Amino acid sequence: MTKKLKAWECDYQFYKRHMNKFNFCGSADDETKFKEDANGINAKQAFKWLDSNGIIMPCREVSLLRSVMRCKASINFHIKMWVEGFYDMCQPIEDYLHSFDNPPDWVRISFENQKRKYWYNRLKE
Repeated sequence: MTKKLKAWECDYQFYKRHMNKFNFCGSADDETKFKEDANGINAKQAFKWLDSNGIIMPCREVSLLRSVMRCKASINFHIKMWVEGFYDMCQPIEDYLHSFDNPPDWVRISFENQKRKYWYNRLKE
């Protein structure tokens, strides 16, 4: 019997699967942001603390944590760019969703939220 993964765990696995494909987020990494400690927690646990509570914990797998967090920022950055491209080229969102391997529901929701934000800002101009 397989146990159901918690939302943050699903997100962590999703980012980990995509971290080689999505590794550009439009800004430089802050190399001092994460605390490396040989006795610290693993990257998965550190991701949970950071994503759920905004707390940076000492981590023994800083390189992996940095890659996962860069992937998260990259996916959010790409969603924003894709939404702009969606409206400029009238391309269906499903074409963008095919870039992901089994995306969580929040990816589609993020597209929808960015679409509203994009049109709200366009209409204000």
